[in-house]
Amino acid sequence: MSEDKQFLPDIIDVNKPGTKFEITNFSEIKTALSGLLSQYKDFKLTDNYGEAKDLRARLNNAGKALNAKKISVKKSYMEPYEYGENQIKELIGMIDEVSVAIDAQIKDYEENLKTKKKEDIDELFKSFSNIRGIPLSRLFNEKWLNAGTSLKSIEKDITTFFEKVESDIATIETLITDEARKAMTVKLYVEHLDMGKAIQEEKRIYELTHQAVKPEPVPASAPTPVPEQPGEEPVEEFYLTVAGTKSQLLEVRDFLKSKGLSFKFERK
Repeated sequence: MSEDKQFLPDIIDVNKPGTKFEITNFSEIKTALSGLLSQYKDFKLTDNYGEAKDLRARLNNAGKALNAKKISVKKSYMEPYEYGENQIKELIGMIDEVSVAIDAQIKDYEENLKTKKKEDIDELFKSFSNIRGIPLSRLFNEKWLNAGTSLKSIEKDITTFFEKVESDIATIETLITDEARKAMTVKLYVEHLDMGKAIQEEKRIYELTHQAVKPEPVPASAPTPVPEQPGEEPVEEFYLTVAGTKSQLLEVRDFLKSKGLSFKFERK
């Protein structure tokens, strides 16, 4: 950064720190306190309840006096620091006021760039032969909006996407021979863009809609014996298994009747 753009001098000078906080007669006080306290370390409360309360009060007061001194000294040490801290906060506030305004403009500018790039990507996508009618949202990648991502690389991504789609559909059309099932699987693939899922979903739908429907029982007709006539062929019995819909089985029954054949329908 050039010198005319330096907002602060190289050295931010402050007062030198003061002397450390210490009790100058610490050893003297500690020795005296230790001597006093040692007299009461083994104190036992018996019938000296009043003495015990008085001792507790004096000990508590001594602790409070030390704590009050600590707070007082801390305040005297912190006041000079807080003065300089407030100065620094004021300077930072001046910087933030301008920085925030510039930051907002930068974000607006970057958002406008993204909006323009989105429009460019949309136009690029429309230039492809999208015979499957797949919307851009199905493959859109937010990384495409980054300044470092070129339209050339986005074009390559879209090309690769459509090549994979057609490759997967070609595989489906090779695996499935039934035209209706093939068309359904391709439709599901375009919906999910997942070949394995499309095949499994089509299989599930097919099995639900093409379950083997057991025909309802056809009223059984008692076999009508056909008397042998002199000179005619002898009557023979054969067992024939027929599977079909109810209407088909009824047609078979009518056909057998029309031929004068005896028969008996039994559900398998």
